[in-house]
Amino acid sequence: MASAREASRLQGLDPEAFVVGDAAAFAVERAERGERFDLVFCDPPRAGLKTGLEPLARAAAGWLAICSCNPVTLARDLGRALGVGAHLVS
Repeated sequence: MASAREASRLQGLDPEAFVVGDAAAFAVERAERGERFDLVFCDPPRAGLKTGLEPLARAAAGWLAICSCNPVTLARDLGRALGVGAHLVS
């Protein structure tokens, strides 16, 4: 965490903007407040986004980017994202 804050400071970003915690819980909390983000980036574990995909997608005003090392769980997660209104780009 200290390294991330220092790197952000060196790049002129707000070092206090980092949050450590459960991404889905964070997204639910922010979405309930009506907050949205230009980009929500997800790098889930090999098992994929078993929970939390819907609030993460709701929090994404512009882009929801999902990377994955497992094509099976990526396909499942993308199918669920499409089900909540996301559009697949590539």
